[in-house]
Amino acid sequence: MTGPIDFASRIARAETYFQVLQAALTGTWIDAYERYQTSTDRIVSGLVLVHPGWLEDASDGLPDLRGPRLFRSGPGHACQSQLVWGYSCSGSPLEVDHMFPFALGGPTRPDNGLTLCREHNRAKGHDVHLIPWETYDFPWLADQVEQVRRRLA
Repeated sequence: MTGPIDFASRIARAETYFQVLQAALTGTWIDAYERYQTSTDRIVSGLVLVHPGWLEDASDGLPDLRGPRLFRSGPGHACQSQLVWGYSCSGSPLEVDHMFPFALGGPTRPDNGLTLCREHNRAKGHDVHLIPWETYDFPWLADQVEQVRRRLA
């Protein structure tokens, strides 16, 4: 990463996500999906669509679309604190976490994995304010939205 991280922008982006989520959860998934299809901010509107709250009734007895809770292996062999906090770390042991939190619908897939040392993993938790919104493109999102759509159909 070049230059300092604009944490104010990250916080604003995360707050936008929570505002859109709160508004969407008072309506229907189909309404939120229609907004997603025409949205200029498909990332935020898509993340709202994969929130586990939509699937509470539709997942009874079915496998979790997010996959298992824990990763079996990670995308890297060093702490990726540079992506989250803007500085390098050589800490260990290494753990794999979800870039976009599992608790909010982030799947356990390599393209949503983030290798962090134990200290940085605990510090990150599931705080979406720390996601590198400016560089992370959520490569798994469109596929995950489609899986939720099929489950709810």
